[in-house]
Amino acid sequence: MKNNQTRSHNAAIGDSAFTNDNGLPPLVGETPPPTGYYNTAVGSKAMQGNVSGYYNSSLGYRSLYTNDNGFSNTGIGSFALTLSSTGYGNSAIGSGSLQFNTAGNENSALGLNALSQNSSGSFNTAVGAYAGPNAATRSNTTAVGYQASCTAGNMVRVGNSAVTSIGGYTGWTNISDERVKNNVQANVPGLAFITRLRPVTYHLNVDKIAAHLGEDMRLDKNGNRIPMPLAPEIAQARAEKSALLQTGFIAQEVEAAAQEVGFDFSGVDKAGDGDDLVGLRYAEFVVPLVKAVQEQQAQIEAQQNEILELKALVQQLLKR
Repeated sequence: MKNNQTRSHNAAIGDSAFTNDNGLPPLVGETPPPTGYYNTAVGSKAMQGNVSGYYNSSLGYRSLYTNDNGFSNTGIGSFALTLSSTGYGNSAIGSGSLQFNTAGNENSALGLNALSQNSSGSFNTAVGAYAGPNAATRSNTTAVGYQASCTAGNMVRVGNSAVTSIGGYTGWTNISDERVKNNVQANVPGLAFITRLRPVTYHLNVDKIAAHLGEDMRLDKNGNRIPMPLAPEIAQARAEKSALLQTGFIAQEVEAAAQEVGFDFSGVDKAGDGDDLVGLRYAEFVVPLVKAVQEQQAQIEAQQNEILELKALVQQLLKR
């Protein structure tokens, strides 16, 4: 904390940790007017640049190194929150976690280089080595798992491109209470939409997905994106997943089918930015499928009534 100006209730252990303007360590527990106070810095150059920040804790080489007036931050691990200047309420555990965060607030990172690409995004959570958004400004994302990557704000991602199974012991529940639904309309198309869909089988190009997500890239000490070695286990997992025969639809074809019938179908997920990969929410296909069955049933019943009428006419003709 070399630049800490009016120190109060601070503690520092380590070379240049919380040193004052003369390069001298502060007195632990002294009580001048509090602008930078209640900070703890442990490790070489930990919180060295602190000026007026408070309630911060740093443990590790250059952790919270450039903190200026940020407060309530916790950085544990070498280079954890090292460039954080004004951000507050951030928690970083792991070497390089939230390393390039400068002004983002209330982020939580656990793992080697977790959320390391974040700069000004806030309210992000990343658990796992290299987990987190693949851009500097995304907010309200949650990434769980090794290399788990969010390509847009307000997104949750579990696992990386090599994962082949996600599940538990019960179905996922979506809130569907009538009390929180407005503008309810019974305008879902059935057969007109469903009959336009093309069921297919395919193989995923997992390496292409990984490249799109930047899973094999990391930031160097200057913030430049550089490739990192691919672990043999991940390479094998990607190869195995690429060999799996998948069943489903093509997202762009589903979107086109919906547009043809004037259907704003929420089953097409285009949450990402620009050229991001388009996804499908297969559970939402149930709704137009139910409508299609209802339409078919109405047709069947109408035909059945027509058949009964024709049978009655035949019986009348036979009696003549």
